[in-house]
Amino acid sequence: DGFQLYRDNQLIATLPLNTIVYQDIDLDPGTIYNYTVSAFNHVGESKACSWMVRTPNPPITVRLDRIGVYDNREDWTRGRVAISWLSR
Repeated sequence: DGFQLYRDNQLIATLPLNTIVYQDIDLDPGTIYNYTVSAFNHVGESKACSWMVRTPNPPITVRLDRIGVYDNREDWTRGRVAISWLSR
């Protein structure tokens, strides 16, 4: 007794009946995957339940080209920080 888990119509795991969480690893970022799960026992396999999942995009890398401090010559508590960056 247990569960059959498929990703994009390929069996990726046979799980024990008491499984409530499964972590799929080594997936590509920004990709849509189709998952299907069904239960099975000595009688056979249940009707499958399916869903689509999109993995998150990778984080954006930001490179700081210049960091400068604007000094208003009055007092440092009122200074400003100017940051500019270039995203690639």
